[in-house]
Amino acid sequence: MKAVVVVEEAEASTQAAEVKAVKDNADNTLAQALPALAHAVKKVNEIDVNNFYELKGMAKPSASCVACFKLCCMLMR
Repeated sequence: MKAVVVVEEAEASTQAAEVKAVKDNADNTLAQALPALAHAVKKVNEIDVNNFYELKGMAKPSASCVACFKLCCMLMR
């Protein structure tokens, strides 16, 4: 019985090390992503809704305006 417990303990230790490595990697990735998320939220909160109404009122937007919106759509994918 003791031999079985020792083998299972070794296997559990190996799995715990693998899980810790995955967790550490995820924590590092999250630490890098959180500042970018905070910056994006700040920029979204700075958007003026009236600018969208102004664009909606354009009969035919200029080529540069259309290009800008295409770029925004590509970035939001």
